[in-house]
Formats: sequence, structure tokens, C-alpha cells
Amino acid sequence: MVSSSIGNVVVDANYRNLGIGKYLIRTMEQT
Repeated sequence: MVSSSIGNVVVDANYRNLGIGKYLIRTMEQT
């Protein structure tokens, strides 16, 4: 359970980073 929860945290962090990257790309394309 502990290892799986740590894996989920890593995946969640990577997913958030990708979301931020996509958001920045969208804002740059709009301007």
C-alpha cells in the first residue's frame, strides 16, 4: 500500500507538471 501510494503521488506530480506546461503553451499561443 505504501509503495503504491508513493507511485500515485509521483504520477500526480507529473500530471500536474504536464497540465501546467499545456496551460503555459495555450497562454503563449493566445498572445
